[in-house]
Amino acid sequence: GEMLDGGIPYLTEVNILKEIIAPPRLLTKMAQALRIGSQVSDSLPDSASSNIPWRRSTARYANNEMYIDVIEELDVTIDSNGRMTNVGIFGQVMANCRLSGTPDLCVRFKNPQLLDDCRFHPCVRYLKYASERVVSFVPPDGNFKLMNYKISKTASSRSMETQGHQMIPFYVKPQVTYSANSGRISIMVGLKTENAKAPEQVSVKIPLPSTTTTCDISATFGNFSINTQKQEAIWRIGKIRKDKPACLNATIAMAPKPAPTGRSASNGDDGNAAAPLPSASLLRSSESPTFEVSFQLQGLAVSGLEVDCMEVSNVKYKPYKGVRYITRSGFFQIRT
Repeated sequence: GEMLDGGIPYLTEVNILKEIIAPPRLLTKMAQALRIGSQVSDSLPDSASSNIPWRRSTARYANNEMYIDVIEELDVTIDSNGRMTNVGIFGQVMANCRLSGTPDLCVRFKNPQLLDDCRFHPCVRYLKYASERVVSFVPPDGNFKLMNYKISKTASSRSMETQGHQMIPFYVKPQVTYSANSGRISIMVGLKTENAKAPEQVSVKIPLPSTTTTCDISATFGNFSINTQKQEAIWRIGKIRKDKPACLNATIAMAPKPAPTGRSASNGDDGNAAAPLPSASLLRSSESPTFEVSFQLQGLAVSGLEVDCMEVSNVKYKPYKGVRYITRSGFFQIRT
């Protein structure tokens, strides 16, 4: 068991908890059903009293490997003129450590000046990072989040101004027209250049007017779903093709809005007068809808952050090391 100091658990590291309480497996489930033995260890593991409690002391691997994923999310609003505003880039560095013994790692970035408001795993030596801008640590075993960060607003804005068209290698061009009781939406999605990196998992959320009764959609690529209760349609494109853009056309039928309650009839004392059709002013809130776009880009960090090197010391073997970059959409909006 474990003492709770003031009701707060002292051990929170996943690797230690796995050594104390065995993860569910078929054999442990069968033993538990037959009430044979217990999943909880009778004693604390050696790492619980170690000065590096986050690392399993018995880690041994035939193939020693260390992988790092730099994952960034892009928040941006693109106005009707194509200008990018409200730019924000937030990232995290995920690690997968399969190293024997007690290795000591050092990760260096080519451009650490981009990083701002960093939050680290407890294994990171913060004083060394503060003085040298390198991430030095003894890693936990298995998968863990090494750090969170955001890109400074100055660097984000500068990147979008100078390299925005390269960092967002595709375009989404919506066109919306509404009349009193109908509407039409056309969207074109494609790559800006033939050599641009094609994003994956692309989808567009299309807002529908609150008075929508029917919505007929046709698309040259991907599939779509319509939810009139949530007043939205979702177009799932997947990976953008390089040979031609994907196009969607939607025709919307809308019910007339009833006249406000308590309003006097327009033709004398006849209280059963028909409600007037909505004018264009009533549809003004829907005439300039905002489209939400989701996507993922492999092999690219939108901020331009790069890992320069990953050094492994305090071990006699030579491990395999790899770095992968991924950019995902965060709050990505396109206004019309």
